[in-house]
Amino acid sequence: MLSRPDFPTRLSEFQVVSRPTARTLQKSEANDVDPSVDPEVSPDDWLESARHVLAASAIVTREKALVLIKFDGERCNGNLYTVDIDGSGNGLLDFRQETSDLSGAVLKAFPLETESDESEAEMLAAVLRKWDAWARAGFVLGLQIFWNGETTFYSVFILGEHGMFERIGLRDSELLGVMLESVRQFEARMDG
Repeated sequence: MLSRPDFPTRLSEFQVVSRPTARTLQKSEANDVDPSVDPEVSPDDWLESARHVLAASAIVTREKALVLIKFDGERCNGNLYTVDIDGSGNGLLDFRQETSDLSGAVLKAFPLETESDESEAEMLAAVLRKWDAWARAGFVLGLQIFWNGETTFYSVFILGEHGMFERIGLRDSELLGVMLESVRQFEARMDG
């Protein structure tokens, strides 16, 4: 459970008061945060990003690489996203980009090799939009995709401001399952 009884229970009540250099999300502004819509990115961009995130699984499985996709709401430099591939020293797959453009980064990092299940891509796009809104409210969210020696695994973490939000950590062998569960747990935590 949350470590402080006075911690906001809804995203609409959340106010980030972090480092003096960090952007502060005012309560009135937080009331306007709709995790299903990001005004800066079109739904088609989110869908395309989701397709490329799904493609990351094939790369990890084939190359035994490690992938990190992070939404970092504590950054002050505008580069909210990190896309990182650790090719385990092969040099060919090593990639790292800190950017304000998630779509461009995942496009470069994870080329589409096969067509993805469109309903799966749509559900993942909805999760990515929510993650984006929560990162913009000050949270840090990450997806790690890795090979454990037998299969590809997915690990998700969600961290809150200065330890006031108890960490959410999940691990599963199904990408969409772990992503949807992260949303369920986060929303349940915020609905308190």
